Amino acid sequence: MIDHGRHDEFHWLWAPNGSAATLLLACPGVVRRHPVLVTDYHEAPPSPGPEDRARGWRGLKGAAFHPCLPEAEDLIWEDVCEVYVLREDSEPKVPSSSFNDTLFDPRDPEAAVPFAETWDRRGIEQRRQELLARQSEFWGVMRELRADSYLGVGNASAFTFATRQRDQFDTVLKVLTSKASL
Repeated sequence: MIDHGRHDEFHWLWAPNGSAATLLLACPGVVRRHPVLVTDYHEAPPSPGPEDRARGWRGLKGAAFHPCLPEAEDLIWEDVCEVYVLREDSEPKVPSSSFNDTLFDPRDPEAAVPFAETWDRRGIEQRRQELLARQSEFWGVMRELRADSYLGVGNASAFTFATRQRDQFDTVLKVLTSKASL
């Protein structure tokens, strides 16, 4: 089930089995001809090799930046975990935190933190407070980077997409909802 909502100027969706590859194949305009900051890969920090640098990628402290990604295909989808689509092509400050982990979820904490009668309520409240702090940090990073969009694939295969662009959000939600129903 895809969950979605809004936080201030951002529209977000969370899909438990979503994929950045599915989104980018169906909606390549999310990243095409935009500055892109890749902050996390599954296996290692992003580090553009010679071929990547020849295609315009630059290495930044544990991240990779492209000032104007020509095509969505220029992202290496099977390895990319976290992508910020930026408004400006100037070299961004790399965030100190990654949000593609099991500690981040954009949903309301009541929906995101599971509950069972046998669980320790203090542990649930602690997890809820941690989640609220991570959410606040995430939305702060989005504003600081002046990011238009975010694509994140978490350790548990959950997919998060956030954007300021309402029309883009509607398109992505429609595509992912139709893929989920197949």
